[in-house]
Amino acid sequence: MYPAMLVGLMLLLPLSIQAQDRDGKDDIVGTIWSYTITHGSKKDTGQFRVYLKEIFKGKDKVGYVQPKDNDETTLHFTDYKEFKGTAVLRKTKRSPSTWQGTLSKQNGTKWEMTVIVKDK
Repeated sequence: MYPAMLVGLMLLLPLSIQAQDRDGKDDIVGTIWSYTITHGSKKDTGQFRVYLKEIFKGKDKVGYVQPKDNDETTLHFTDYKEFKGTAVLRKTKRSPSTWQGTLSKQNGTKWEMTVIVKDK
C-alpha cells in the first residue's frame, strides 16, 4: 500500500511544482541586485539575484560573488553571455546599498557598472 501511495505522490509532485511556476509569484530565493551598465552611449539595465554567494539570472546560476571585505566585492559572471567576465565593485552608498565599479568582459570591453541591492 505504501509503495502505491509513494508512486502517486511522485506523479503529483511535478504538477504542483509546475503550478507554482505559473502562478506569477516570485518563488526564487535570494537578494535582488538591480544593475545598470554603460559603455560609451550603450546602456543596459536589469536585475539578477544573489543567494549564498551564487549569482542567478532567472533560475540559472550564472556566476558567483567573491567578497574581499565590507566595501569591496568581485562578481564573476561565468555563464551569462552578455556579462561574461569579472566586475570589481566598491560600496558607494549605505542606504540603499549601492555598489559601483567596472565590468571587464571577456571580449576585452570595460563597462561602468552600478548595482543597487533591492532587498535582503
